[in-house]
Amino acid sequence: MDELERHRVDELWGEYAERGGSQESFQEIEYVREVYQRRTYPRGKDFLDSVAAHANGPFRSLLVLGCGSGISERNAYERGLASHALGIDLSSRALAEAARRAEQLGWGEVRYLCADLNDPPKDLGRFHVILTPSSLHHIVELEHFLDWVASSLEPDGIFAGSEYVGPACFQWNEAQVRMTAEVLDLIPHPYRTFVDGRVKEHAWSPTREEVLAVDPTEAVRSDEILPLLEQRFAIVERHDIGGGLLFPLLQGIAHHYDHADPTALALLRFLLYLDDLALRTKHLPNTITDWIARPR
Repeated sequence: MDELERHRVDELWGEYAERGGSQESFQEIEYVREVYQRRTYPRGKDFLDSVAAHANGPFRSLLVLGCGSGISERNAYERGLASHALGIDLSSRALAEAARRAEQLGWGEVRYLCADLNDPPKDLGRFHVILTPSSLHHIVELEHFLDWVASSLEPDGIFAGSEYVGPACFQWNEAQVRMTAEVLDLIPHPYRTFVDGRVKEHAWSPTREEVLAVDPTEAVRSDEILPLLEQRFAIVERHDIGGGLLFPLLQGIAHHYDHADPTALALLRFLLYLDDLALRTKHLPNTITDWIARPR
């Protein structure tokens, strides 16, 4: 990645961190997150609870790779799971936001380091828990990175992430494009318009070049993550969550579904059912996986 690309990534994810997310992605919809959590974990539990269970309690040390605005480490701190942590990200703007929010929380035992995870920093020591919150799909040098993670874990350490593992650069297959168009036809126009007023008629299907022009790291090898992970780690917990329909369907129109509108909520429940059905019947590929692993 050259300096111009680094600057573009810094600006893109820095703005995302400062804004607190995006209204155009279905993964940002609060109700979607609630449903995925209920489907995947025991009542009242979530991904971080599962990590803590496999780690046998509070984390002796925590490293968050691709930490962005610091949500993962702050969650661990607020739950009493991490007293100190190190977060690494390529975006200096995102790290500044993470540091600001940690300071607001009164947490002084968290450090941040700006670095490219394609060439991870040396001599950081070993960690009890390493998290990658939706950051693996931004890494080109996956083999090198995963080998580095394995060497950075304590013998009883945990490596865990919640990750986009769908088609690289969002190159949806024919079944996804077809089903998205069919389902869009069932949605009333007011719930499938872009912010500029245009009506969405088909799947969000960018070319690879269009994706990389926005972010040169976006989903570059996402479809290779799980096989490479399984070669290097023992997977102790894995949940394939779905998104094969919702990703191409709601991109650009998700803002209609993040409020208390009863019609929007009814539509969203229907769409979540279709997405889950497509996953269970293997009609559409999975795009999001939560996993927890140990060193081999």
